[in-house]
Amino acid sequence: MRKKRPQEADDALAKASSDTISIRLDSDELALLVHVASVLKKSPGNLAKEWVQERLANPEVPQGWQDEVRLLHRQMQVIRRDLALGFQIAVSATGSVTPEDARAWADKNFRDQPQ
Repeated sequence: MRKKRPQEADDALAKASSDTISIRLDSDELALLVHVASVLKKSPGNLAKEWVQERLANPEVPQGWQDEVRLLHRQMQVIRRDLALGFQIAVSATGSVTPEDARAWADKNFRDQPQ
């Protein structure tokens, strides 16, 4: 059984139903949103809308989960840098490509990702 909303909430809902809600993200947040949306083959706006809807539908989700995601993201960045360096060293050591070509490939495939 749903609780009845107070009249103020109904009034605010009636006003908001005709409004567009917008948010401002800093450049790092926007880059990450665009990257995640492209991986999921969604528009950034639709992904943000889905996230808001999920949060509203599941208010009991702990607040700290975003910090955990940020930590994982930073750790993955370090791993990508380490992989790029390891690849560069291994391929260059074989003599099959020049160190410059190995670095260019590593830069393109490992390092050129949103931070």
